[in-house]
Amino acid sequence: MRTPTPLSQLANFEPWKCKKDIDPNLIACNHPKSCKLNSRQLKGERYLHTCFECPDVYPWVKNEFGIE
Repeated sequence: MRTPTPLSQLANFEPWKCKKDIDPNLIACNHPKSCKLNSRQLKGERYLHTCFECPDVYPWVKNEFGIE
């Protein structure tokens, strides 16, 4: 560790500052949901970010709506 930063100064720690300038036209929704879903095809759990309700299972070929 070259230049340790005290916890009291982490809010102003320059390398961790996030300066995202996102074009408002590219924002899909104000409150996206993060869905943790099972996938038989991908063998495990996957995360899906959506502006709608979470589907039952991870959407895949021939099940694009995530309906089991």
